[in-house]
Amino acid sequence: MEMKIDLKGKNILVTGGAGEGLGQGICEAVDQAGGRVIVNDLTLEVAGAVAKQYDNALAVKGDISKTDDVDRMFEEIGSACGTIHGVVNNAGIGLGKNAIDAEESDVDRMFEVDVKGIWSVCRAFVRQLLAAGEVGHIVNISSIQSFATMHRMAIYAGLKSAVNGMTRGLAVELGQY
Repeated sequence: MEMKIDLKGKNILVTGGAGEGLGQGICEAVDQAGGRVIVNDLTLEVAGAVAKQYDNALAVKGDISKTDDVDRMFEEIGSACGTIHGVVNNAGIGLGKNAIDAEESDVDRMFEVDVKGIWSVCRAFVRQLLAAGEVGHIVNISSIQSFATMHRMAIYAGLKSAVNGMTRGLAVELGQY
């Protein structure tokens, strides 16, 4: 049995969508389902090059670890194509170091992107949905590392576990919408 997802007329933001692997696959799936792919990356050049691969795409520059940048990004997207109907928080960074060898700056940067960035995007997304009186969907990408980790992944596993907890909490708080 084939499942058909119809995203025609829907704007879907994919953070980290210009990356290879999962981000690329997510963008391809949104495009194949007929949705407008909004490709987010740290640079407009990279996001733009990826957006050109899809029939109906928009490239947007933004650093999700910076709340002001996320707010600007949502304003830009709103002006260009209206309400965002779905967001896939795919952007993230890793760290392959033993926890005792990591620097504070390593942990801070990972937290800013992998946890705070997801919160910031979710917040901006829900605020624009509520203002428009529309419903939407959030997909937060975590990692198997949050359930079964391995050597040199303790910090990454911990932060991805935080994503799981935040996602469950957001579901409870926002499920009515």
